Amino acid sequence: MSGTFEGEAKSSDWFFVDDGKRVGPVPLSELEKKYSSGYLPKNTLVWTATFGGDWKELGTVVGASSSDGPPAVPENSIPSIWFYSLMCAPLLGALIETILRDTNPGLVGSDVSLVLLYGVPNIIFALLDIRALDNSGRKDVARGLTILALILAPIYIYLRAKRTGKGLLPVLGWLLAFFAAFYVTENLNANMYMGLGTPHCDSQISQTMVEDIYPGIPLNTHGATVIAITDINEVSFDPETELRTCGAAIKDSLANTQEVSYTITPQDDDYYFHLRITGL
Repeated sequence: MSGTFEGEAKSSDWFFVDDGKRVGPVPLSELEKKYSSGYLPKNTLVWTATFGGDWKELGTVVGASSSDGPPAVPENSIPSIWFYSLMCAPLLGALIETILRDTNPGLVGSDVSLVLLYGVPNIIFALLDIRALDNSGRKDVARGLTILALILAPIYIYLRAKRTGKGLLPVLGWLLAFFAAFYVTENLNANMYMGLGTPHCDSQISQTMVEDIYPGIPLNTHGATVIAITDINEVSFDPETELRTCGAAIKDSLANTQEVSYTITPQDDDYYFHLRITGL
């Protein structure tokens, strides 16, 4: 790659700004190498004696494209929808997990299914973002990021943001989405029904309701609380009324194991739970 700078300058009299620090002197060839490898984005500030008191962007010095073709798309015009989707992927995965736990818990019952649920969207969004970068002529930004896109989304986000001058905000956005995902899975799963139709017997909301109701039912005279709910099964389901009847075994705080039955009844856009002990 040949330089397109103005005037004459010794090959070792170049400086550049990296994370707010002035680095140099270095030869122009090193700047070109760092630029072509993607380490330095095109908006990196550089200086040599012929520039006087002004810093210039690296992209104007080494040239971002060949002379017989159009220049790369400006950074503020690069499509970023997939990049921002990748930032939000942890929260998106948590919302999908919450819905599936209420509508079809079996789909998220294993570690493998959770890895697929959270990992596949990350890979898809990152690869689509790399494709958008390539299509915009910014292969310098995407260079070396494919492997990171497959295994380390936050590192990909950091390097992609650094190379396009977006700073640390995208990384902070990903961290916010990551912690929000924990909140969603730990709180919304238990306290809010986000599924469609009558909740399944083994859904998170159904188990939470059983735990809440059990201490207050008449036959639980000592107010024992639920330690574990096992052997959950669907006894019946009426497609017309959408009433679901379930059975389960409850291990309570008094070391008792009680067989229980509970019904889930739709009424006025809500669901009512009725629990009774059947094993006495």
